[in-house]
Amino acid sequence: MRNARRVLCAALALILTACTLAQITQVINAAVLIAEQAAAVSGANIPPQYFAYVSAASNCIAFAATEQASTDPAVIKAAKITQACAQYTSVALPPGTAQNLVTWVRKLASSIQNILDELPPVGAQAKSSTPAKPDVMSASDVKALRALAGRAELAKVKAESAKR
Repeated sequence: MRNARRVLCAALALILTACTLAQITQVINAAVLIAEQAAAVSGANIPPQYFAYVSAASNCIAFAATEQASTDPAVIKAAKITQACAQYTSVALPPGTAQNLVTWVRKLASSIQNILDELPPVGAQAKSSTPAKPDVMSASDVKALRALAGRAELAKVKAESAKR
């Protein structure tokens, strides 16, 4: 009976991990899509702060995807991603900034907050007496997350070139 419970618990843990990984990958993908669209905005009178934020936010999203693909334990990933991205959940643009730019920035900030919301609590490891185990992911999951990181990096480059 004990072995059956252990097997059931292990299976449940794998299912929950897969759901969490799928969710975080989906949220990162949504953030990358928004970053790509925000970086593609063009026109006159776009304040440099807009592209600076889009570039920094895209870099944060790329970091989140790269870190999520690492073998760090989940709580370490959460701490690193939170530290790198928390400052990008809001931004102030100059007064008079076009509403479409404000909307893109809000969408991007919200997408970063969504990434943070999917992570385990940062203090979770401190409360546990069990050492954190490295995350093990399939090669296809790692490949998908690395592809998202690459797309976010491209959005960053596009935003950086637009602000010049």
